[in-house]
Amino acid sequence: MKNTIYFTLLLSLCTWLSCQNSSQTNPRDQTDFAKIDLHSHYRSDRVFLQPLLEHWNMKTVLVEVSKDDSTGQHSYWNEIQSHRDRYPQRFYLCGGFNGHGIDDPLFVERTIQELQTQIDQGAVMIKVWKNFFGDGRQGFFRKVYSD
Repeated sequence: MKNTIYFTLLLSLCTWLSCQNSSQTNPRDQTDFAKIDLHSHYRSDRVFLQPLLEHWNMKTVLVEVSKDDSTGQHSYWNEIQSHRDRYPQRFYLCGGFNGHGIDDPLFVERTIQELQTQIDQGAVMIKVWKNFFGDGRQGFFRKVYSD
């Protein structure tokens, strides 16, 4: 019992001393570290955005998004490219493609051309949607595996 008390007192003293020392350290401010947000969708300028990125010493990757709906196929590539052109010191571009028409025999050729155009226009990476990969779907999806 006596040893348990001494051990508890010693442990308490060590804990107290370590807490005292940590308050004397000078931690670096988070703004000292350069940061990159690897996935963002800023398609237009906002009053707060550039000051926020500047304050946090931050760059971001603008990710292309395209979608299909009842009115057709929509892409935001031009918007994010324009945004990057206005602030090249803050933004990188990430291209992407839409799976619309994936069973068409010309899909691969068209998609490669589209991605090459995006790379030529400044894309530094390409996003491939994980739901394009084989999980028992029909058609072309049976042939594509992510592993």
